[in-house]
Amino acid sequence: KNVDFLLPRSGTISGTVTDEHGEPVPNVSMAAVRNIFWRGRMQLNAAKAVQTDDRGNFRLYDLPAGSYYVRASKRTSRILPVPEYGTVLYPNASKIAEAKEIQVGAGNETPGIKIVLHTLRPFQISGRVIDSRSGQGVAGASLNAFPLDEPAGGEMLGESEEGARSGPLLRAATRADGTFRLTGIST
Repeated sequence: KNVDFLLPRSGTISGTVTDEHGEPVPNVSMAAVRNIFWRGRMQLNAAKAVQTDDRGNFRLYDLPAGSYYVRASKRTSRILPVPEYGTVLYPNASKIAEAKEIQVGAGNETPGIKIVLHTLRPFQISGRVIDSRSGQGVAGASLNAFPLDEPAGGEMLGESEEGARSGPLLRAATRADGTFRLTGIST
């Protein structure tokens, strides 16, 4: 017997990423993300991820028909003197409430998505953890910094393949006198 399968056609989102001066940004992590319900709350889950090429171009392909947000993030190295960019959701939003969903139809390509990355100014958080009973500093206390809202779906925090958050933005431990410093935080 013959069996026929009907396979749905996939869609594509393509575009360009530049910096605030209009220069293309290579090696930007691009993701087509959508809302899913995960562990009791809505989160953004990456359906497809690619890197921009040397001209800042990207093509997110093999997407099932549906609604997607496009997320751009550029990881930086603390060793190399390169700009640090903020994560952006199309059309240049920092929060999901400001982002625009892109409708992908079966077999259709949505071209011309333009995203601009802006350099960030890093800052630090410092302080002291004190025992409320003794008034002394607490040595070895673990501190974790999480964003208030996860504007980029948790990618800066690291994601599992399912898109779930896997850790804090930054970690630190207090020194012997209870003081701490979290450095390299960007908004």
